[in-house]
Amino acid sequence: MLSVISPLITPHQSGFMKERFIADNGLLAQIACEQASVRQSDEVGLLCDQEKAYDRVHPTYLRAVLHRFQFPAVFVDSILGLFYGTSMRVNVNGYLTRPISLGRGLRQGDPISPLLFNLVLEPLIKSIIYSNRIQGFSPPSLSPHSSASPVFGPSSLQSLKVLAYADDLLIYLKNAEDLAEVQQLIQCYNQASNAKMNYDKTVAFSVSGRPHPHWLPALQEHGITKWHDRNDSEPLIYLGYPLATSSAQKKVFQDRLITKIKNACDIHKQRLLSVRGRATVLNVLILSTLWHALRVSWFPQRLLGTIGSICREFLMFRVFPPVSFDVLQLPLKQGGLGVLNPAIQQLALQFWWLTPLIHESNPTSLTVRWIGAHMESMSTLPLLDRRLPFIFPALRRGLLHEYRPELCSILYRAFDSLFDRATVSKNLNVPLDQPPQLTSDFCLSLPLSATVSWSAQIKPSVQHSFDTVLVKNAFFFDPVLQCLIPLSSSQGHSSLIIGKYRILKLLRWIQSGECFGGPAN
Repeated sequence: MLSVISPLITPHQSGFMKERFIADNGLLAQIACEQASVRQSDEVGLLCDQEKAYDRVHPTYLRAVLHRFQFPAVFVDSILGLFYGTSMRVNVNGYLTRPISLGRGLRQGDPISPLLFNLVLEPLIKSIIYSNRIQGFSPPSLSPHSSASPVFGPSSLQSLKVLAYADDLLIYLKNAEDLAEVQQLIQCYNQASNAKMNYDKTVAFSVSGRPHPHWLPALQEHGITKWHDRNDSEPLIYLGYPLATSSAQKKVFQDRLITKIKNACDIHKQRLLSVRGRATVLNVLILSTLWHALRVSWFPQRLLGTIGSICREFLMFRVFPPVSFDVLQLPLKQGGLGVLNPAIQQLALQFWWLTPLIHESNPTSLTVRWIGAHMESMSTLPLLDRRLPFIFPALRRGLLHEYRPELCSILYRAFDSLFDRATVSKNLNVPLDQPPQLTSDFCLSLPLSATVSWSAQIKPSVQHSFDTVLVKNAFFFDPVLQCLIPLSSSQGHSSLIIGKYRILKLLRWIQSGECFGGPAN
């Protein structure tokens, strides 16, 4: 049944669908926050709360939806019979009440219920997506420096209007007109399906984090009184992922998570668990919240080290002599306990995004396409392919933040720790050796360090000093000879404006054979 329903459900619904993942929603929400922060835009998001969503599904509406999706009449009658042709008894202090007919609702815990609810909610989601009156959140715009194809650009990405995970809805609004139209669609859906939005628990938040006082009257008019922006002390939590728009909010989330892990360890210390039992509880139960958050968030090494110390203390409680955490991480066959290292696990969890992002030239995943467009829009240098910065670190200039790593920085850091350049060049299908696809303007805008193969005698620190010097600062392209010519050879040393002495030194190295043009294989 899952294989039949999945193609019917829009990609914006990730709950209980084949080849979809809860972290997709978290990452898309994070991209929207970063994009809005850069644009300094005033879009808002609505975290909608439905009152007893599963329990309020009406059988008449469910029947109409199933018929609309062209399920056979026999199948529809069977489903309605299973859910609404039965009765229940309530156990009150050991006494069973009289049979009570089930007139509405989908039983939670039934494996079919989530699939049916996705079908029930789909009309509302599609009505929002396909409404021309709702603008939503605009996709990333390609950087003015980018020379990429429109695969990741605005022409191939539609505005982000709604994200859903089962009954959890996140709706993006461009202006008050969007809000009014969404409210009309929700009211229509409520009347048809017997659903009810709980506006007392619905939260509106600034996507960029900036305060937007002009939004408050329109929201209050529709009964939405809860507001969140960067001035709040705590981050907004969406599906377990923090939408933190300030450093203080990130710190609160991280500190609270560490406290939760420590408290869980203290509780389980009191139980008579073997050392192997503690390792299993630690990997599967205590650190599960951390594994979930690390799909989208990044924890500094200092905090991961603190978590590692808490884990070791829990494992070695009343154990003498204590064993080092490095030994505890070894597999059982090698004398360890197979404990997961938070620092390594953080990198491994990012591999989920790196795999399709690197190996697929035209990915079909909505999330991966938004990641690619986001990375290209943030680039300050021209990109023929969004995968090039993974090969040439010099192309990442301006995308790395040491103290507050955003999505681009998270993926690059994970990539550098998991792969070496030789492995990447072998697996990527990037046409670096085909001159017709690499224009002269593109080549001239690359950093010098990305176009030079260095000898072992030149230190890495010296190589990195050329990250800030572009090829066009040292060479010009001769269309007749179809090659690069040093600026100093035709216009003298005075033509070297940026990095003069570094460029002259590089030219001497090229003449002596200590380095040569062209990236290393």
